[in-house]
Amino acid sequence: MSQYVEDWERTKQAYHAWWAGESKHPLVQAYAPRAGVAEHYGWDFFWFLRYKEKWREGPEHVRRFAATTYFGGEALPTVCPNFGAGSLSAYYCGYLSYDAFNNTAWLEYPQPWDKVEALEFNENEPWWRYTVDVTRLMVEDSRGDYFVGMTDIGGILDVAASLRGTNELLMDLIHEPERVKRLSDRLEVSWMKVYNALDAIIHGPQEGMTNWMGMWAPGTCYPLQCDFCAMVSPAHFEEFVAPSLQRQCQTLEFPIYHWDGPGQIPHLDYLLEIPELLAIQWVPGAGTPACDSPDWLPLYERILAKGKRIILQQFDDIRGVSRTLKSLSRPELALVTVGLGSEAEARDFVKGLQQ
Repeated sequence: MSQYVEDWERTKQAYHAWWAGESKHPLVQAYAPRAGVAEHYGWDFFWFLRYKEKWREGPEHVRRFAATTYFGGEALPTVCPNFGAGSLSAYYCGYLSYDAFNNTAWLEYPQPWDKVEALEFNENEPWWRYTVDVTRLMVEDSRGDYFVGMTDIGGILDVAASLRGTNELLMDLIHEPERVKRLSDRLEVSWMKVYNALDAIIHGPQEGMTNWMGMWAPGTCYPLQCDFCAMVSPAHFEEFVAPSLQRQCQTLEFPIYHWDGPGQIPHLDYLLEIPELLAIQWVPGAGTPACDSPDWLPLYERILAKGKRIILQQFDDIRGVSRTLKSLSRPELALVTVGLGSEAEARDFVKGLQQ
């Protein structure tokens, strides 16, 4: 890791302290072009779909990204083999469509209940084999120089919505609640099977775990989610989402929740009552103010009051990062992520926040 990160031992200890609630300052991930490089190479989030026929060249591209990027504060070189949000559905039905023009992966493949109930997680499904092969390739290449994260397995009801159809599943919560619960239970078992299989590949040669958020944890970690729940009532969240979410949190050592958009705000109380949930990433959503808006401060304070960590990674104004942190009652429980124009700017930014 020292090849790309100036002081990995310091960075590692910073994460240990943050997860333990013992940090003296917020974690700051500042990414910028490295000083002196002729050209900065960014990492394409969907590289393994965009260049599927050349996927074995992935390590070369990751190393070019890492070599030309300055990782300030607690930023790290990471890569997560990504095939869209909720690839577990593809491991069931085989459907995954990549739109190269819009750089979007489509996984929704609505089917009637009899067909959905006949589906099983298929270890020989080509998309699953591809996920395993890509993950193993990256881990074997990394040799501790960069971190390899877990693919985006998906939220349980998000995957169910891909298999049933979003509109259909919304109606199923009312008309077929027991079927939804049985499907969720099956998906939860498969979810853990996928996680454990990939963790076995990653965790042997790699210290700790990372994810698509770019952060590190010393043990099993994952950003759990249920984007589907932005369309359901708190009562339905309590009935269909909270139980499986708590079981997942109990299985992981460092669980995070990807709290995406205003539609999920009504469910915050349920999230805060999951004792095993350690961190919440707030994503304001399209058409709403970014994380530095004062509008969100009451939400942040509710999270911090429960001793949970908060992850903020979308800012309209770089000056808003400092303003937001100064407004928090416990800024040391926050992690913020920014991209800056130069290494010098990133160094000054981190220094200013962590003095």
